[in-house]
Amino acid sequence: MNIIAGGAQIGNIYGISNYNSKKKIDQIEFKKIFNFLKKNKIKYVDSALEYKNSLKILSNYNNKINVIIKIPVRNKKFRISDFLKDINICFKLFQSKKIYCIMIHDTNNFITLSKKNRNEILSLLNNFKKDNKIKKIGFSLYHPRELNKIINYADVIQIPMNLFDQRFDNLKIIKKILKKKIKIHVRSIFLQGLIFLNNNKISKLLNIKSKKIKLFFTKYKTKEERIFNCLNYIKTRNFISNIIIGFTDIKELEEIIKIYKKKSIKKNYKKFIIYNKNIILPYLWKKNLKN
Repeated sequence: MNIIAGGAQIGNIYGISNYNSKKKIDQIEFKKIFNFLKKNKIKYVDSALEYKNSLKILSNYNNKINVIIKIPVRNKKFRISDFLKDINICFKLFQSKKIYCIMIHDTNNFITLSKKNRNEILSLLNNFKKDNKIKKIGFSLYHPRELNKIINYADVIQIPMNLFDQRFDNLKIIKKILKKKIKIHVRSIFLQGLIFLNNNKISKLLNIKSKKIKLFFTKYKTKEERIFNCLNYIKTRNFISNIIIGFTDIKELEEIIKIYKKKSIKKNYKKFIIYNKNIILPYLWKKNLKN
């Protein structure tokens, strides 16, 4: 399993655990992070067009790292010219360097387009692959039901997965995906940093009250225990090729990688499963960040 550095925090304020400090990684700090990534043989960074400051900083290292860039599909009044314009912004930033992966940011938006529009996108991306401008075509998913819709087009899929959200675990379709040699990347392993808060703070900020989250904080009392078990759950799933690790600064990244290197232990984490999508999908959270 290979590590991908999460790029949302680079040049941007991102994540529920960062609501108070408002940290973002600037050019100076990213230089330290880059050296750390290089030392630890971490060659990939996950980013998105909407993280514009992130891409600007990453473009300074365009010959030294492999970047995954998520591009939005605006399914209301979709025009292929707008999609192409977004990709060209990335090509301009990264100049002549081949981009490792262009990824559809919200697969649901893609699959709800007309067949004509979907084919336009796929034709465009495949032409970029043939021209050596991109290496992989990817899809970022939120729901297992989306897998069937994109399995014939993807080189890479990115899914959310963590102790609380185990919807993608042990699906029958996973064998089919692996047979097609599609890489499976996992994000949201810390549920957007939720595990770095405490249970009372989660209730206050997000209006979330969950016995499973309370159990997690009761069982794993230290930050190190929480990080280890979140990583351990993913590391013991052999169908995953890459794990995306988000962080707020160099210190936190160093801490997480140190824990990642510890030996995995087979454990049953089913007692933490949450089925309520309003809890496990951050885009559905009703945030109360003024409190």
